[in-house]
Amino acid sequence: MSAIAGNGQTIPQTGKFVSVEGFRTYYIEKGTRAPLVLLHGSAPGSCSEISWRDTILPLSQSSRVLAFDQLGYGYSDKPDDKMDFDSRLKHILAFIESMGLKKIDLLGLSAGGSFAMGVAVRRPELVDHLAIVSSAGPTAAARRPAMEPTRETMREMCLKHVHQKKAITDELLGLLLQMHTSFGNNEASHVRANIPPEQEKHVREEILANMSDWNGNTLFIAGAQDEAIPLTKVLELFKRMPAAQMHIFNDCGHWLQFERPDTFTTVTQNFLTT
Repeated sequence: MSAIAGNGQTIPQTGKFVSVEGFRTYYIEKGTRAPLVLLHGSAPGSCSEISWRDTILPLSQSSRVLAFDQLGYGYSDKPDDKMDFDSRLKHILAFIESMGLKKIDLLGLSAGGSFAMGVAVRRPELVDHLAIVSSAGPTAAARRPAMEPTRETMREMCLKHVHQKKAITDELLGLLLQMHTSFGNNEASHVRANIPPEQEKHVREEILANMSDWNGNTLFIAGAQDEAIPLTKVLELFKRMPAAQMHIFNDCGHWLQFERPDTFTTVTQNFLTT
């Protein structure tokens, strides 16, 4: 199944919609075992269909995978007044509750890692395993300016997110550009870029401050050559959490799920089954 983008191109659509706090929320569900919720990042074009395209099916062999588009991304609704950090975190928690989930494994990529930390801080009883990918916490990510979407600017952005440049294929580049320029995603990026930093400062600081108290099963996954969130920043947070584990991928950048999808899946599955 596919959806027609604003430019007439087709984008995969293998999931379905659910109403979460009155907002139309798109999600993909695969597998039947312990629930694993995936949270995508914030780069232009980010959504569940694309961000996890190489990993949903293999992860579903050992988990009930639920990957959904956060407010302001992908196929989900884009309310102008609900795209700040706190509103999006509340939407994530509401999605988990709407699915009737009492205990979950949680994996967040980049900004999704910050939201995963937020879930662990606010609802620690929900989280069994917490995997934080290419993220050093909610105050580490600089506000992303809105990008004028052309194939050239999208390619430039993508290449900054990988160390293995071959991971950015023409197909992947095209899908990200199509999604960013369709379904209101470009307009939503301008709304997010204009949210005053002070509006989000308190909740970001709350989450980062309380992560030191989180002692659940935690795995940090990072690329040694990540230019978006340098490994040194990830290590600063990792060292504050004595019970956490870490797996560092050499020869990888920020989007290691595209660069080393098979190994990324294996590392994740091994962690979730211990």
